[in-house]
Amino acid sequence: GHSSDVEYLLDDDPDEVDELKATVVLEQMMRAADVAALLQDWENVMKWSTRLYKELKNGYLAERGEDPSVGWFDNQIKFFDFYILPLAKNLGLTGVFEEEVADCFVQCVKNNLARWIEEGERETDMMMKLDEQERRSSAEGERISAHGSCGDDAGHSKDGRTIRRRSQADEYIASDLASSMYSLNSGLANSV
Repeated sequence: GHSSDVEYLLDDDPDEVDELKATVVLEQMMRAADVAALLQDWENVMKWSTRLYKELKNGYLAERGEDPSVGWFDNQIKFFDFYILPLAKNLGLTGVFEEEVADCFVQCVKNNLARWIEEGERETDMMMKLDEQERRSSAEGERISAHGSCGDDAGHSKDGRTIRRRSQADEYIASDLASSMYSLNSGLANSV
C-alpha cells in the first residue's frame, strides 16, 4: 500500500513521460508556492501569518468574510497538521528535490509547528494587539489628514494620488520566488 496518492502516482518508471505524473508534480509545486513561508524559518512563518491575518481582518471589516481572530491559534495548528505537513512530505515524493532538501521541508514544518504550539498563543495575542493599535493609529491619521492639518502625507503625491511603496525586502522576495519557480519548472521538465 502507498501512503499517499502522490506516492502512488509517482511510483512508476521514473524515465516514462506521463502527463498525469507531471500534472501531480506541478500541482504539488503550486500548492507549495502558495504557502512557501510555512516551509521556511520561523521569522517567515510569523511575517506571512501576520500579513494573512491583516488581509483576512480587512476582509472581515469590509463584510467579506469571517473574523480571523476567532480561533486563529488553533486553526494554524490544524493547518500545519492537515495541510502543510502532508504537503511537505509530498514534495519529497515528487523527485524534484534532493532528499536532503525534501527532508528539510518536513523538518522546518515540524519545527514551526512545535514552536507555534509553544509560542503561538502569545504571538497571536501580540499580533492582534499590534494590528488593533495600527488600525486605531491609521484611523486617527486619516481623520487628521481629512482636515488638512498635516499638509502633504508621506504616502501621497502633491496632487493627492496614493503612492504604493514596496519595501526592498518585498522586491527581493518576489524576485526570489520567480527565480525559484523558474528553476523548479526547469528541473521538473528535466525530471519527468
